[in-house]
Amino acid sequence: MEWLDNELNEVSDEELIKLINNKTVVIFGASKRIMQYIDAWNKERYIIIDSNSSLEGTLFHGLKIHRLDSLSDLCKEDIVVMSVIKDYPYISNVMRLYQIKEFYVQKYISVDQYKKEFVVNQEFHKISREVLGQGKFDFIDFIYDGKFVVNVIETIKRTSDINKHLIVVHYTNELNPDDLYNVWEFYKEIQRENKNLIIINDLYTGNTELLNHQFLDILMKSKKIIFHSGVMSLTLGDFIKRHIFKFREKTYLVIHGGELSWNTSAKEFHDCFSDIGNLVLFNEISYNTLSNLYHFKEDVNIIINNCSFYDTGILMKERNEADATVNILVGHSATTALNHIEAFRLLEKFKDEDIKVFCPLSYEVDESYVNAVISEGIKIFGEKFIAMCEYMELKQYGQLLTDIDIGIFPLTRDCGWTTIYSLLKSGKKVYTTSVNNNNDILKYGIKVFNIDEIKNNTFEEFADCRICMENKRNIREYIETLEKDGFSWNKLYSDAAT
Repeated sequence: MEWLDNELNEVSDEELIKLINNKTVVIFGASKRIMQYIDAWNKERYIIIDSNSSLEGTLFHGLKIHRLDSLSDLCKEDIVVMSVIKDYPYISNVMRLYQIKEFYVQKYISVDQYKKEFVVNQEFHKISREVLGQGKFDFIDFIYDGKFVVNVIETIKRTSDINKHLIVVHYTNELNPDDLYNVWEFYKEIQRENKNLIIINDLYTGNTELLNHQFLDILMKSKKIIFHSGVMSLTLGDFIKRHIFKFREKTYLVIHGGELSWNTSAKEFHDCFSDIGNLVLFNEISYNTLSNLYHFKEDVNIIINNCSFYDTGILMKERNEADATVNILVGHSATTALNHIEAFRLLEKFKDEDIKVFCPLSYEVDESYVNAVISEGIKIFGEKFIAMCEYMELKQYGQLLTDIDIGIFPLTRDCGWTTIYSLLKSGKKVYTTSVNNNNDILKYGIKVFNIDEIKNNTFEEFADCRICMENKRNIREYIETLEKDGFSWNKLYSDAAT
């Protein structure tokens, strides 16, 4: 195995053992991968540090974990820092901050790729710093994961003045430099039209330095702060956790559905958002589920948004009776909350009919689950099965929904409502499970079929979508009522309190 030193020189295992002689080894990152080297180095003393402050004081293979800032207390001449963390730029910048000259990071990619990653991250930082220099924004929108940036921006443009918004994109993804470069090109395209987008990247210390008094001042002066997901990058999450109480009343957390099943992430979610002022949810059932997982303050304001969070912004056509092929959409993502294979088996009896089965699998990706879904889909439907593994932008996804006749959502938790509402309001037929059955929409005469009905359907019954055409009128009336009496993006992005 090769290592890289502070000047990106390659160092072998044998050379490393000689270089660390008579030094105290400081291990950066409590990773199991480091354990294979500890015995080989045969050192009497190790110190473990980790940037995750919640690990402070816990034991890692019998060694106490220290905070990152404990580096300040060590004699720089007597230590050597070792890390098997994959992100050399991040390690390098941390070492620069703490004036550590001797460190070694396990090499995962070529030196040229690392250099490319440095350049991209520096560009992130430069533009973000210029944006913050504007000093004041009415609305701060936090978005996790670049896949949803366009959707959120389109919603803001449709309902507000984009120039009044600071858009904060944050992520922790372990991207290789080529992927990072593509992400940067994507953001540069957005910034050609919107000069108010910044990047907070856990992997690059220069970006995290943006979280300073200037940024806090911008938050304090804003009118509303909207978190478009319950997911937070580590660095930004820690910053929000320390300061959210200062501007609690104007904070809004938009819950999408994934947060309802994050048992393993409950601590991180609670730490960051326990002081949130306003929760935006699909329905009261969502809040009951959420409150069992996380602990919000009793006076948190609950805002029910039964309609689609981010309008797909598409004009969808009616079913063309001349087109005999029945296009079926199974699910909206690769989440394991969707039981795709169960749906395939319900549809198997129609495999010889004139059908196509479309399956979007680009979001919430679990690779082993995706492979199993694709394998079963091809096994049952052959060439009639279309797996869609590339992320689709808004217009492209809208075109897909335009061509769909029937949507099937075999869900184990409440999610997928943006796609479901888009189908319903255009007269498409929707089958779903009772867990995703919103009783409010039934009051307005909106017809949603239970997925179990497929067991007894003939193909003619299954493919008959005429009864659903009334949904177009009823769901529009329903949404108009909601936007008049309850939540709407226009109201959220108004100057007055919502």
